[in-house]
Amino acid sequence: PQASRPFSSVEATDYASADSWMYRTESPDKSVDVFFLYTGSCDRPGICSISDQSMRQKALEKTMKQAGAFEPIGNLFVPYYRQLNSGIFLGLKPADRSARLAASSADAYAAFDYYLNHYNGGRPFILAAHGQGSAALLEGVLSHYLEQHPAARQQMVAAYAIGYSVTVDYLTRNSHLRIAERRNDVGVVISYSTEAPGVKATNPAVLPGAVAINPVNWTRSERKALQQNSRGANLSVFGEEEYKEAFADARINMARGVVECSTADLDKYADPDYPHGAFPGGDYAFYFYDLRANAQERVDAYQQSRP
Repeated sequence: PQASRPFSSVEATDYASADSWMYRTESPDKSVDVFFLYTGSCDRPGICSISDQSMRQKALEKTMKQAGAFEPIGNLFVPYYRQLNSGIFLGLKPADRSARLAASSADAYAAFDYYLNHYNGGRPFILAAHGQGSAALLEGVLSHYLEQHPAARQQMVAAYAIGYSVTVDYLTRNSHLRIAERRNDVGVVISYSTEAPGVKATNPAVLPGAVAINPVNWTRSERKALQQNSRGANLSVFGEEEYKEAFADARINMARGVVECSTADLDKYADPDYPHGAFPGGDYAFYFYDLRANAQERVDAYQQSRP
């Protein structure tokens, strides 16, 4: 019901217009779809409309380097959506974000609804996003759309809401959702943010009560995954090689609810918008080929469970 959405008073973007989509696979040839929401790409003060050319360009560049992890797995669908200025978004108190993200959440809900009814054709789907895109995915699609549409939940292979926290409180409020516990459970939410060990500063992408899964060994324990066990990084977002073998180790810091990587150079991979030691650019980049292999693993498990 409309009234149950906190963003229901916000008029959504029209996704019947081709201009509202960054990318749609015109002739789907894979058995699974990937619906992707891009990371923070808005530099102008306030909010970027979907026609903002600077946001569109940045979003395109970032999407190529993140959603590319899933490209061999599924048919890709990427809507443009309205977005807050990245600095403003990161500067907001977590309690204030939901209201300020109303336009993003309304667009995520509407885009997913349009995709499901016009492009999906009954195929199972993966949801994926990063940063501000994950915040919009968690609010608009996972929390509200999937709560209201149980049939759509049956089609979800997994949701990769990366670079923005899924919290214990969020999971309590959304009892229709489950956090991933292992490498091949399906219908689950996968989430983590990457930091160097020993970060004490507040990371704006990490909320109190955050829960994470290790993107190398796919457990939720603090057992460290060694870098030689990683399937490799794609460092092109940093202007480096697209395939870097066994680059990142991974260990969950339960107290912070993050994944710690001790093998990445702190200064080389730092992000000036985040506290020193946070690696938002590494969330996809460091574990790019781990994510790709895991998506395939979950697709295989989904197809075996629902032949």
